[in-house]
Amino acid sequence: MTYLRKTFSSICLVFILIFISFSIFAADKPVPEREYPFSLGEKLDSRNSALTGIALNKLGYDLFNQGISEHLPSWSIAWIEPAWSVFWTFNLTMWPHDYGHWARANQAGGDFVIEKYRFPFPVARMDVPDDVTYLQETLMAAGGFEINSLMRNHTERRFFETGYRDAEDMVHSFIQTLLFPMYTILIAPTNPDKVSTWEDTYGDPVDITKQVFENYSGRPSIRADNTVDPQLVKLYREFFWINIATVLLDPMLYKSATVFAMDMRQRPRVTQPWLYQTTAFSWAYTTRFNPGALGYEVYLTQHIRVMDHYFSVYARLGRPFKNRGVGVYLTELWRQGRFSLDTSADIWDQDLFGRGGMVMVSPHYRLNQSVQLFLDVHWKDDGYVIGHRLERGLGVLLGSIFYW
Repeated sequence: MTYLRKTFSSICLVFILIFISFSIFAADKPVPEREYPFSLGEKLDSRNSALTGIALNKLGYDLFNQGISEHLPSWSIAWIEPAWSVFWTFNLTMWPHDYGHWARANQAGGDFVIEKYRFPFPVARMDVPDDVTYLQETLMAAGGFEINSLMRNHTERRFFETGYRDAEDMVHSFIQTLLFPMYTILIAPTNPDKVSTWEDTYGDPVDITKQVFENYSGRPSIRADNTVDPQLVKLYREFFWINIATVLLDPMLYKSATVFAMDMRQRPRVTQPWLYQTTAFSWAYTTRFNPGALGYEVYLTQHIRVMDHYFSVYARLGRPFKNRGVGVYLTELWRQGRFSLDTSADIWDQDLFGRGGMVMVSPHYRLNQSVQLFLDVHWKDDGYVIGHRLERGLGVLLGSIFYW
């Protein structure tokens, strides 16, 4: 704890010095439109990869539209631009995904090693330590999807905070939402009734389901008569169908899909996130699916704007382990000049961990037209939260948003 306090104090001091040093160059100008978020936190913090993935995805589009396309014959752009976009967005979905595996593996004392780049999927191996627990091994498999959930969540939240998102962000979000069903249907289709499916554990959804089932039931996946435990087959199908239902009920998916009718070379934006809107009150909901340490979990989030103040409230329900929780996120709880303060609070009741909670405060400072700095400081109890360590402790993340 002493080390954490010293680290926290040092980071805060650096943050304040940056404010003082740069504030004299700041200028009050209209807020620009395009955002590029980055963060610097503890190296195994999954949020680093999530924010960087969003920024690099957008920069990839900029590279083509503001650089490469100028040197191509005009007739070829209509063919090359979609191919570039698919290639770039897919890579900026899968490489952050693989970073999630690496982070969770190293937290458990193992490793996730990329042995060879290969499109669409690199050749990789998971080094599992001998003393790994079921929870740790489940997270090693689920860590990739956690990153996808974090990227989707960031874009969703900013969509409702600002009232718009750049089309590139919405395409990226669309892919994050669909990655789990794409994995089960296209990338790693399997027959859950076959013994070989659970012996080879090909594909993250299979591996996650197997680890969760064996931890929850205390039984092996393959029975003594060399057949698959029928409860495991049932759980895998439950994962699949709950995910499909969550995706199809999500208005954000359909909002994101509208970008495919847009000309990306014009750098369009998606606007009007609300399902109900007046000058004084706006409301919408979103649904989100995440496979984690305790099984799958479904989030139902209510997004609300009262006058100019946005906040969101979510409820979480998961299976097969009990996993119930609620949380609230408030933007600009306090604002003074260039400073503002966001905050959030979460509480849960989870099997294996019991009741717990997490509190976050996030001060922001606008340096000038082009740069905003933010600090994310949170304290959490033992328990599972997407992208965070399972253990109780303090977390600190220093970040920046660059504007163009």
